[in-house]
Amino acid sequence: MTTIHERCIGCQACLARCPEAALRLDGQTISRDHERCSLCLDCVEICPVMAHEALVRG
Repeated sequence: MTTIHERCIGCQACLARCPEAALRLDGQTISRDHERCSLCLDCVEICPVMAHEALVRG
């Protein structure tokens, strides 16, 4: 999971949606607590500007 900070508009929709409270707003940038994140992808789904992306390895 990664956040593309240049895309983020600071709407905070992902913060409200995160069931693990793994996201926080630092100034105008979203940061993720990787230990709390359960990789549910709710932030990817809710983001209106696709600032969050799931990384697929394989």
